[in-house]
Amino acid sequence: MQPPISDLASVFGIVAVLVAIVALVMESRRDRFALQADLLLRLDEKLHSPELKSLRRIAAEKLLHNENPNYELEEVLDYLSTIAFFYERKAIDTDLTYKNFSYWLGRYWLCGRTYVVEESRKHDPQGYQTLEKVAEVFVQRELKSGYPPFGEEILRAFLLEEARWTDSV
Repeated sequence: MQPPISDLASVFGIVAVLVAIVALVMESRRDRFALQADLLLRLDEKLHSPELKSLRRIAAEKLLHNENPNYELEEVLDYLSTIAFFYERKAIDTDLTYKNFSYWLGRYWLCGRTYVVEESRKHDPQGYQTLEKVAEVFVQRELKSGYPPFGEEILRAFLLEEARWTDSV
């Protein structure tokens, strides 16, 4: 005995709805990835912009000479905090964020954390908490990947590189 036509129509209707839902989910994921990639590229472009390179150079020089106040460092850390916020909220891909920004995010945090504790947190005790948390995740990931521990010599070399490299803005 054959099932009634209305039963077959119901089954086909359900299958069509399921196919549409799967297609919608796949399209949504593809759109989300495209938006994440676009945001990631814009963040990377800004990090390497002449304006931020100049700030990074001055911030690095001031860190090397223990000059305070270091407003340039605060601006750099503010920018890196934005990246950390997007990372924590999963607005940008975690692996791509790590690959593109861990170098600066972790090193600037390690180089600037004393300044943050001594100067910046006087006015904003909660400042840079997201950056601190994400930087620690990135640093631990780098150490697990085989990077040497971030001692004073490595951090000084980073600051010298930033002060010199970004000079050609």
